[in-house]
Amino acid sequence: MCNLSFLAVLFLAASLSAYAGPVQLNLNFDNSNSGQASALCGVTLRASVVRLKQQVEKMYGESVECHAVPGLDQSAGDFAKISFGSSDGKCVPMISLDAERGIHEIDVTHELEHAELAAEGFPLLLPIPPVGVDGKQLSYAVRILRDLLEHRLMYPRMRMLGFDPAARGRRAIDAAIVHPKPRAVQDPNSLRFTLYYLNPA
Repeated sequence: MCNLSFLAVLFLAASLSAYAGPVQLNLNFDNSNSGQASALCGVTLRASVVRLKQQVEKMYGESVECHAVPGLDQSAGDFAKISFGSSDGKCVPMISLDAERGIHEIDVTHELEHAELAAEGFPLLLPIPPVGVDGKQLSYAVRILRDLLEHRLMYPRMRMLGFDPAARGRRAIDAAIVHPKPRAVQDPNSLRFTLYYLNPA
């Protein structure tokens, strides 16, 4: 496992060194809902987020799809995710949001930023568990590592768009402090929210 970790660090360092950085975009940040408007997953997007969506679609050459999925948090371990692909083999950015938690503009924007980073060439982390290592736990740890890296780039962009990307994590931590649950320590989501809370981005 130590050798695997060392190789993973080397691979990550090499991948990040090859990342050229963000594409210079002219989004003309406008935090109001005036001007050009659009909707995704039934959510009305402010003008600057519409421009971000259009930029992502230009990068992939395909329209962004968005789906509300009941119980996504239980099945995928998260309330929002971005994936790529379609039945005909095209690279289509597909946003999935947990319908039971409500669909919000900040979640749509968050996943658009993930898609933008992927299009810019930010490295993907693919966990390959060695014998004796729990694949689900490794995948979860790698996902946290990936998010911590990507959010360092995404959160300043989201703040420029008028969002507070860490607000939900802070509320979750505050709620856990006020109303502690006996199983919170064993709940992997508590680790996720703790890391998000500590990440200043």
